[in-house]
Amino acid sequence: MLKLENLKKMYDKNIVLDGISYVFEENKIYGILGNNGAGKTTLLNCISNSIKFEGKVIFEDTDYMVSYVTSPPSLPDFLTPKEILDFFLDKDSTEVLEDLQIKTDDRNQLIKNCSLGTKNKISFYLCLNSTNKVILLDEPFINLDYNARKVAEKQLKEKRDVIVIISTHDFELANDFCDELLLLKNGKLKLIDKNKMVNLNEIFEN
Repeated sequence: MLKLENLKKMYDKNIVLDGISYVFEENKIYGILGNNGAGKTTLLNCISNSIKFEGKVIFEDTDYMVSYVTSPPSLPDFLTPKEILDFFLDKDSTEVLEDLQIKTDDRNQLIKNCSLGTKNKISFYLCLNSTNKVILLDEPFINLDYNARKVAEKQLKEKRDVIVIISTHDFELANDFCDELLLLKNGKLKLIDKNKMVNLNEIFEN
């Protein structure tokens, strides 16, 4: 399990996360919904320990490590897609690049010059093929084409013994794809009861 205990984060005098406590379980995909500026990325940054915060993030298993696909993806600008994958795989990555449908011209140019779609494909592959037990995805499908998105969704659903937490504006995706939906609003994290939900507006108005 991954436990959040009284998680708090402020920017200047603005409260972004206001004492959030929640338990995330293995073998579940969680979707975090919220308006722009609600703090979804901030919450993921706290879980990944990328920023300072108050409260506790507790991993039940001390071997837990976090894979985090940020938006936009964070990759070393001075390497090419092929160099990044060669290093990660410790072997030639040509076959993987073909599977990811990354064009030949893009494979050997610096990652800083690649499209967001290419960067997302690389980030996703690294994330889904790691042995880390917690996977954080910030607006993960926004720059992926249809085929790449379907492959990523399939791989995510096949992952075992992991916790997947997705922040997204795509309600339909979250509703269809995630096991549990959570709303981040006014610094609080609230479970959405799918069975009692009538329409999308009531989620953000209540």
